Amino acid sequence: MRAFISHIAEEASLALVLKKWIEIAFLGQVEVFVSSDGDDISGGDQWFLQIEDALADARILLVICSPVSVDKPWINFESGAGWIKKVPVMPICHSGMTKGKLPNPISFFQAHDVEASGFSEQLMKDLSKQLGFESVPYIPYQEMTDQINSALSNMREQPGHTDQETEMGYFDHSVAMQDGTTTLGNILQTIGEDANIFAGTTETFTMKIMNAQANQSKDTQRYLRKIARQFGKKLEVYAERLSNSTREYQRVLPETSESLQYVIEFKIPETDEDWEALEALLLTFNSFEETILNLKNTIDAGCQVLVEIPNYQTHMNRGIQKVIEQYDALIASMDATLAMIQKARTSANSMKYQRAR
Repeated sequence: MRAFISHIAEEASLALVLKKWIEIAFLGQVEVFVSSDGDDISGGDQWFLQIEDALADARILLVICSPVSVDKPWINFESGAGWIKKVPVMPICHSGMTKGKLPNPISFFQAHDVEASGFSEQLMKDLSKQLGFESVPYIPYQEMTDQINSALSNMREQPGHTDQETEMGYFDHSVAMQDGTTTLGNILQTIGEDANIFAGTTETFTMKIMNAQANQSKDTQRYLRKIARQFGKKLEVYAERLSNSTREYQRVLPETSESLQYVIEFKIPETDEDWEALEALLLTFNSFEETILNLKNTIDAGCQVLVEIPNYQTHMNRGIQKVIEQYDALIASMDATLAMIQKARTSANSMKYQRAR
């Protein structure tokens, strides 16, 4: 069976130490794939395919997490692949990264701290459980711990390892662009689904209000206040969901835009395959743009309905205002996305024009 260790190049020494001791502990029954190991990927191999195959065969994925590595697209790509395959993912924290500081989605998994007391023993215990071994292997854990500490010490001596990030290259930006656009699309889908559900809720409460107004009695005002309180609570819950989605959207958009522009401007396509990839990217943008425009129309309609709803108490007024404020923030972010798409499309069309000449 195979284990996969995901890491960035600067942290290869720690990955190799873990690989060595895991293979020793399980007497060769567990093969550990580390992309920086020459035995795992040799010269001339198609390295991306090798990594893809290793991920496909992995029974468990260890992700080495530091303040530098968790922001790297490749780490998130590999851990995301494990998540999608429903393979156990085990973050290994070090150099200032802790379980509590891990970003989503890596934070969803049970993490370990390399520098915690008893790390080596606990790691082997958890690996045994996840891989289906009946007993925990015995190895000289102190020797393993000493080698881990030595690897950490050597990494910290590398200039800028935890003080600054290494420059992202074309592949990093390409992965970041794809990951970012996927994330933005998922957020927009969630917002759209929430908006449709909320539209149904709004319609229900509006009908209650209109029916109460049409059938006045001595209890009408009390009934309307009750409806207002109920609807006010729904409004504030919905506003909070919108706020969370919009904040995540605003976090992802700038990084995606930067990587997209980098990829578009990296080089003028030369081969037919390059041009086909560019055309596919433009088609993706067209679909993305259509989704945004449709959602903007939905939001505009929702705002109009909220403005026209008769307000019966402060709580409901406050909820309506919160939803409208979040709609405004979201529309601003979607407008920024449309501008990003237009800028990329302009660059791509310029390349196509140069080719035609």
